[in-house]
Amino acid sequence: MGNHVFRQFQSLNDNPDIADVQASFPSYGAGQPVCTDPTQIGYTRSNCNFGLVQTTANTAFSIYNGLQTSFTARNFHHWTGTASYTYSRTIDNTSEIFSTGTGGNTSALAQDPLNPDIGERGVSGNSYPNVIGLQMAYTEPWFNGQKGILGRILGGYSFNAFYTYNNGQPFTPE
Repeated sequence: MGNHVFRQFQSLNDNPDIADVQASFPSYGAGQPVCTDPTQIGYTRSNCNFGLVQTTANTAFSIYNGLQTSFTARNFHHWTGTASYTYSRTIDNTSEIFSTGTGGNTSALAQDPLNPDIGERGVSGNSYPNVIGLQMAYTEPWFNGQKGILGRILGGYSFNAFYTYNNGQPFTPE
C-alpha cells in the first residue's frame, strides 16, 4: 500500500540572512536582493524592513510505501490473536511543522531557505521501516452462558495483551 500526500504544512524562512553566504558563494541567490544598510533591522537579509520572517505554507509533501501483512486466529479454544509485520518507508521534505529537537524535525527551517524542497527531501523522521505487532485475547469460558447472579458476577471476562515493536527511526545527531 502507499500514498502521496502534498500541500502539508511547512515552516519557511521568508527573509533569509544570505549576505555571508553570498560573500563566499557569489552565485547563491543570484538576483535575490540583499539589504546593505546596517541601520535596518533586516541588514544582510532579503528585505531591510524585517528580521527573521517565519511563514507557514502548504508546501510540504510525503510519499509512503509499505507492505503490511497479518495473521489472525479467531476464537481458537477461546483465544483470539493477530500477529502482524509491516515493512515501510516514508520520504518527505519536512516531518513536522515545528522543530522538536529530536525525532521528527531537529530544525524546523530548511537548510537552504531559497530551496526548501530538493535539499530537504529524505527519509522522514516519522518513518519506522520495521513494525511488529502482537495482539492476544482470551475469553474465559466459565459461567459464560449462565443468566443468574453467579453468571453475571463470574462470567464474561476476557484477558488481553498488546505489544508493538518498531526499529529504524532516523535521527540527526546535533
